[in-house]
Amino acid sequence: MKIISILLFNYTSSIICTLLLSTQILYAEQIAITNIAFDLDNKSIKKILLAKSSNSRLYFLKDSNKSNQFTRNYTGKSARSINRKWQRLVFSGRAKPPVIVEDMEEMIDKVSSDSKAVGHIDANTYIENPKVRIVK
Repeated sequence: MKIISILLFNYTSSIICTLLLSTQILYAEQIAITNIAFDLDNKSIKKILLAKSSNSRLYFLKDSNKSNQFTRNYTGKSARSINRKWQRLVFSGRAKPPVIVEDMEEMIDKVSSDSKAVGHIDANTYIENPKVRIVK
């Protein structure tokens, strides 16, 4: 009986380790990108996400987990609180909602074609487009 319980424990722990590793791979760190013409820093990104600056156009990935991680990384606040703030601003007509894009390629295309664009991608994504830069 002891041998079976040890084998079961090892099997279960390996499944848990596999799930944790796959979660980290699926949700890599999200970093901000902008059009090369739009000169921003991390503080500016935070202001834009908190709707304290209105001179830009936000683009979010359809994958809400990645978008939530992006907003939390730059603001320190939950995506839920950020969403409530944006909903009030959009409802009152003081802001336009963020544009939702399907994947990283579309995100890079949209940001490259909009001079006031702010978006996010996985930190390990290679950007070939010369009109897009990573915000540092």
